[in-house]
Amino acid sequence: GAHVVGSGLPVSIKATAAAGYLFAGWTADKESAAFGNVSSALTTVTISEDTTVTANFQPPVNLTMAVSPEAGGKTTPEVGVHPVIGGTAVNISATAADGFQFAGWTADKESAVIDDASAAKTTVTITENTAVTANFLPPVNLTMAVLPEGSGTTVPGIGTQPVLSGIPVDISVVPSEGYKLTNWTADKESAVIKDASAAETTVSITEDTVVTANLELIKLNVTFTAGSGGSISGESPQTVEYGASCKTVTAVPSVGYSFLKWTKDGEDYS
Repeated sequence: GAHVVGSGLPVSIKATAAAGYLFAGWTADKESAAFGNVSSALTTVTISEDTTVTANFQPPVNLTMAVSPEAGGKTTPEVGVHPVIGGTAVNISATAADGFQFAGWTADKESAVIDDASAAKTTVTITENTAVTANFLPPVNLTMAVLPEGSGTTVPGIGTQPVLSGIPVDISVVPSEGYKLTNWTADKESAVIKDASAAETTVSITEDTVVTANLELIKLNVTFTAGSGGSISGESPQTVEYGASCKTVTAVPSVGYSFLKWTKDGEDYS
């Protein structure tokens, strides 16, 4: 109905939805009308000319929130059915349970508009009854190993630990004395190792995977030389694995000389 109000003065207005309807906002037939909050059922309006103000109502549509798998996490609004205003963006969020990770939103109706389906916090707009599902991924098992056994240690430690699917995991190896890293390998082709030749790198897995640090003994080059007054008999230089013995080399004194000693890099050696 018509009401006489003061020009330019805020007037309190309130809308109450009938059973089965939701308040959908205020509208006015004059651009000069100013609402305190056009989407609030209780607000104010200020007019400076004859104006018709309309409270708009809509029958609700049902937004059904769901998670997959059920143990994967929770949503806001909570799992279940919620009446919402059709065509109006609704805030939704997902929180993963321990060991799970959020993998995206899906809806069972093509008419649903999810602002960012990959974001845990986003909005959805629906115009018909719609089920919106927060999808979660369970953890996968990363098993760390070294070859040969006992040739080094890894971080995470040797053994099996659950990790998030598709998320890079920092891995590193500390070779035992005399060993060096050859490369990292994985028993699944789906594994992505950022730098297979680096002692510190990352790996991303999407299924249970064994990642192995392959180590080898360091190879040393040994060169034998003779000073004045003699020569050597035997192979020189030699390539020898760490901790192994060289092939026999003999010092042969020249006539009038006798063997005195061996030195290694200038230091006496016996």
